[in-house]
Amino acid sequence: MPLSEPHYLWSDLIKMLRTEVRRARMTNWRSLAKNSNEYIDGALYYVRRSPEIDQASKKPRQMCSQFANHIAECGLRYSPDNPVGKQARELALIAVDELQEVLKDAKPSDEAASLGG
Repeated sequence: MPLSEPHYLWSDLIKMLRTEVRRARMTNWRSLAKNSNEYIDGALYYVRRSPEIDQASKKPRQMCSQFANHIAECGLRYSPDNPVGKQARELALIAVDELQEVLKDAKPSDEAASLGG
């Protein structure tokens, strides 16, 4: 049975990641860089791993890292209205959405099953 109903065990972590990407600015880019991997690892803990899931988890890691690096490189010149920054944010959000779609069909891990997921 897919973990999609209820999928709260991993979906809250994906929501938090999406929020982190949306709120990333010059003052908190380090949080995005650090937390994005932790949110993804946390979500993956609750699903049975597969090559498809492992592959899908790579892109949001990469896109979030690139977005955080873009903010860091811009420094005080960073603006969320800058087209390059907007594109980096959008690519990170798309990658998170793609991971979420793959996770919807995932079977629960043994740990999730023991928690009632």
